[in-house]
Amino acid sequence: MSALFAPRWMFAIGVAGGLTAGLLLAPVVVAITQQTPALASAPARSQPGQATCPEVSVATISAEVRRVTREELAAFGKPLSVDAAAEPPAASPDPAHVAAVTRARAMLDGAIGRRRWTDVDADSLRAEMAGLPAEQRAEIIRSLSVAINQGQLVPESDRLPF
Repeated sequence: MSALFAPRWMFAIGVAGGLTAGLLLAPVVVAITQQTPALASAPARSQPGQATCPEVSVATISAEVRRVTREELAAFGKPLSVDAAAEPPAASPDPAHVAAVTRARAMLDGAIGRRRWTDVDADSLRAEMAGLPAEQRAEIIRSLSVAINQGQLVPESDRLPF
């Protein structure tokens, strides 16, 4: 018997709540409805062709930005031009890294030629990449991933391909 009264009781609460909300929101709805025609007939705040700011050319703005940038750099004591001699020399690549990258790329090219990527390929590539810097490892893994995603390589294992 209580199962029958629970839905009726909830229904009664829902109806009472809806009526109460309607009565409380009615003045707000009436006020908004009355203001809508007044807002629709009000003139727009800005009319086309009535610009209030002066027109400024791109060259003028660019010159002003350069002037302010120079002033700010001078205030912090930064040089206004980059000196080529101030750049550090590029580090020469490690011959062992170059050889490892060459072998890894050759492995990848051979696998692409066979269109297969085996566990032996993955183990060999992992051994070659062990001593490489992170950016070179990431580049090799990216090349492998692109080849797999483009269908140039088909992994023959459930293991990770690298």
